[in-house]
Amino acid sequence: MPDTEGSVEKFLHIPYNQRWEHLKPTIIRIYMEENNRIASLAKRMQEVYSFNAQPHQYRYYFKKWDIKKRITTEEKGAVISALGKRRLREGASTSDATLDQGGFEKAVDKKQLKRYINESIRNIEPLAWNPGL
Repeated sequence: MPDTEGSVEKFLHIPYNQRWEHLKPTIIRIYMEENNRIASLAKRMQEVYSFNAQPHQYRYYFKKWDIKKRITTEEKGAVISALGKRRLREGASTSDATLDQGGFEKAVDKKQLKRYINESIRNIEPLAWNPGL
């Protein structure tokens, strides 16, 4: 694979366990911003940065750094609530919402939020009508 990263800092002079923190911004960018899977990330880090780590090691560090691609139900509820409050304020933007995940600002997918809202509406129990009461 050609070096598409240009001249990159590989941190080869630093012990392996300490290289994780030095490569953290690059690892997060490749995984989150470029939306690569862990296996693809591991292969690219090996080829471009000479950083040989197994997929389970990336999962461990993502958990340690609080980095995840999925948005939890609680986070979706909080984003919807925050966007609803923004709509009440004059001139406040409701176009973009982000979540802080380990120092990385992750944009929230509007389609995903809309699906969540629609699913929530479908799952609401209808009121039982008791005629004559």
